[in-house]
Amino acid sequence: MDDYFAKITDSVNERDLPLTVWLPHSSGPDFVNASFNEYPINKIILSGKLGSNWYPLRHWLGTYQQEHRGVMDLYQHSGYYVADNQSAIYASYLRSYRTAITTTLIFQYVIAKIFEIPSTGALLAVNRDVAPLLAALGMNEGEHYVGFDRRDPEAIIWWVNDARNWPEIDRIRRAGMELVRERHLVANRVKALDLFMTEGEAVYQNPPTLHLTSPCPSRALPDESACQARFDRESFYKCDRWFCGAHSLLPLWS
Repeated sequence: MDDYFAKITDSVNERDLPLTVWLPHSSGPDFVNASFNEYPINKIILSGKLGSNWYPLRHWLGTYQQEHRGVMDLYQHSGYYVADNQSAIYASYLRSYRTAITTTLIFQYVIAKIFEIPSTGALLAVNRDVAPLLAALGMNEGEHYVGFDRRDPEAIIWWVNDARNWPEIDRIRRAGMELVRERHLVANRVKALDLFMTEGEAVYQNPPTLHLTSPCPSRALPDESACQARFDRESFYKCDRWFCGAHSLLPLWS
């Protein structure tokens, strides 16, 4: 990657380079190496980090799972520095279930699981706060995934576990798998990045009417003022830690 950027920017003045480009997460090869599962486990799988600071709603789902093991299983988060085969193992678990549920961070952020889950053929269930961003990527609620209200996640849990809804769920999860495998793999993002660097063309555009809203209140943080205080604190910390791209605005010293 370093060699690629060195070559592509060699003849370009740094001040002429665009500041930012939206390059969403994607699904990797380990998630797409099997066919659609016609006979999945009729339960929900919850996976990922359950920390209550950045993932309060997912943390609530983890607590809910402990009391509702008959409808939901938990795949323990294995960390971010794991063995080479861990993503393949994780993908095999996702593929085994009819539905996989996840949430955004406390921010409206298109996390990798949003693409990894449907690419295996499992139904993606995610809080609909992120729906406008997904629509900009061609992923539509009810067509490629199902959304749920952050204030009432139980409704979707019981809906996907109702056998009467399984034919519709199978239709949605198949469509979601086909879409992600066509448009949202790592290879698609590599091509988009190359196009941006060589032609200055951005493949992915934020919806022009998107207005970021507060994630408060939610089932995990029902008190709106306390939820907002948490959001303000955590978002400031994450921006301070990861710079929020502010380094792009700093002067380029010779």
